Amino acid sequence: MQRTRRHFPAWAILSLLLVPAATGTPGRLRPDAVQPGPSIPAAESAPGGGLRLTAPFDRPDLDRAYWDMPIRPPGPASPGIAVELDCPDPAALRAVTLHLHSRGHWLSAQQTVPAPGRQTLVFNAVDFIPESGSPDWRLADRARLSVWKGEPRPVSLILHAIRPHSPAFRILQGSERSAPGETALAAQCAARARRLLEKAGIPAAVTGDDLDPLDPRSCRWVILPYNPSLTSRQLDILKRFVRRKGRVGVFYHSGASLAQTLGFEILPYATQSENWTEAAFDSAAAKGLPPSLPHVTRHLLPVRASGRTAGTLGHWVTPDGFPDRSLPAAAVSPQGFWFSHIPPLASPSAVQWLLASLAAADPSCQPALDAWQTNHRQREQQAAALLADSIPPPGEIRAVWARLLPPRRRDSILRALAEHGIPTVMEHLVSLGDDLPSDAALLRRITRVVDSSRNQAISLHPWVVVWNLDGLPPERIAAFAAQNRLMLDANGNPLPWLCPLHDDNVRLLHSTLALLADAKPPGIHLDYVRYPARTGCYCPRHRAAFESRSQRPVNRWPADILPGGPRAAEWNRFRQDHLTDLLEDASRRLRDAHPGLRLSAAVYPTPESAAENGQDWPEWLRRNAFDFLSPMLYVDDASLFAQRLSRAVAAAPSPQRLLPGIGTGADESQLDALSAARQILACRDQQTAGFALFQLDSDLLSRILPAFPPPPADH
Repeated sequence: MQRTRRHFPAWAILSLLLVPAATGTPGRLRPDAVQPGPSIPAAESAPGGGLRLTAPFDRPDLDRAYWDMPIRPPGPASPGIAVELDCPDPAALRAVTLHLHSRGHWLSAQQTVPAPGRQTLVFNAVDFIPESGSPDWRLADRARLSVWKGEPRPVSLILHAIRPHSPAFRILQGSERSAPGETALAAQCAARARRLLEKAGIPAAVTGDDLDPLDPRSCRWVILPYNPSLTSRQLDILKRFVRRKGRVGVFYHSGASLAQTLGFEILPYATQSENWTEAAFDSAAAKGLPPSLPHVTRHLLPVRASGRTAGTLGHWVTPDGFPDRSLPAAAVSPQGFWFSHIPPLASPSAVQWLLASLAAADPSCQPALDAWQTNHRQREQQAAALLADSIPPPGEIRAVWARLLPPRRRDSILRALAEHGIPTVMEHLVSLGDDLPSDAALLRRITRVVDSSRNQAISLHPWVVVWNLDGLPPERIAAFAAQNRLMLDANGNPLPWLCPLHDDNVRLLHSTLALLADAKPPGIHLDYVRYPARTGCYCPRHRAAFESRSQRPVNRWPADILPGGPRAAEWNRFRQDHLTDLLEDASRRLRDAHPGLRLSAAVYPTPESAAENGQDWPEWLRRNAFDFLSPMLYVDDASLFAQRLSRAVAAAPSPQRLLPGIGTGADESQLDALSAARQILACRDQQTAGFALFQLDSDLLSRILPAFPPPPADH
């Protein structure tokens, strides 16, 4: 989802409305041209311009409101459609759908409203899915704008424009042509590239990879987020585009021919058992580069400059914290840029790296870099002022989630956290699938880590991944599968998740937690204590337990319990009750042996989203299975964060039992210092136990924590 900024470079401005002139003065919308859906209020002219559309979502029977309007066909030159609107209350909207009518059929695309205020939602051509037939979106003659109920209250929005979206930056989303067998990953990478450009303030359109000849007069940049298998035709089009002074940005590609065209050389593929987590840049390589950017991977296609006008920008960092000169991370030339892995998450440093790379290749992007840096410095100053004026409540828990820290940097990292007033660390030390009872060396390592953190005045809570097995060696997962210990999907296929109804898995949970508690940490933090939404588990054990508890058989397994089935709600309640009973028993065992141990867990943020994953965390708190829980409230906007937090607080027995998760570096949100500060203040306003930052990375240490005032005396 894209959101425009208020100030664009001249080449990005578009003003042509799709609404035909017959409906009013060009550039204006008339209410009588808009047809509301049944029982929906008619559109009205808004005082400041545009149309006011009101959805009466206080009505319990209404889940969607829509309005139809004629449009001028977008045509083949436009890769998307932009809907410019103003919404003061995005929490009341679950989603916004744009339907297009073409050749007697409909096709649709959906977005969400990320924040209050005036903004532009971009619906790219690749986003539209036919509802029937084979409509061509470029020939659409009518639009239907649908909004879906979020919070149950009336909401009005102002529609300012529906217009073609034809920016100078195009992101090519891989299909079976350029990413065979990996289209889901290609779509994720395209979304990452779109978010990077969005946060950089540069409008972009996501298009398919069925390339037509590209004209640099209208398309100045082409971004390849993940297109590992470009066809010869696609390569020829891209090379001609570069010869005509177009520019190309490439992520994670092994194509030597395209690299040579841009002035780069691809080095041999590199991998290792430990993650690379950071790329460091040479400040002299390009103006405005950040010192580094956070990015986690075990796979690289290193790239370096080879052409006379190209330059290598930086290198991947070793676990000890030094640049590895054998692993160049990125390069730039007048023809474009190249990065050695998929697009990074849109952290402040990643956005700055992208802008610096664009500006080094294309001087017309320099004003965007300058504006971003000025704005970022102002936001850091505002963050420091906000936090300096906010007095932390006594006993506030200030925590951070951290991957396993590199041994040689552990002490320096923990010192930095303590100096910035973050004395609680939930470090991922073990997963249930590691089989801790059978690994004495791992247990000794964990014990040493807990002991050393105590010397650093750090409260270390081992972070335990419970049912999920992602990241474990394939042979270990295969061993669990051979023992029938994995969850099954509705078709009986194994999932990389341990089944919580298998006795051996439950015993492994109890013994793992007991061994961790014997190391005498102040607490233990659980993660993935849930089901994988409605994907599983549908194994025979679950069927037998469900039928036993309900005292009646399932006639059609698993159809009757799947979403929409006659027993779906009963099934979901069964999953919640089972996890609640299991966790209450595990908690009781731990506390009997270790009365002072604090037990916590990461949970889905609202009771509704938690229930979809088998979690009934309000009941966990009511039964005192946990001392506190961390709802994962990973959003960029502070107002949405506060609204969702208020729902979690309303469901909890006490706000002091919640330690809200703030997504500083999550997949769903990447925050700068000001956004993080505003969400911290929301936690204090709602009197929670404190806050937890997800997750520890170079941006958190170098960009966010320096805005924090000295730790309070009670820490």
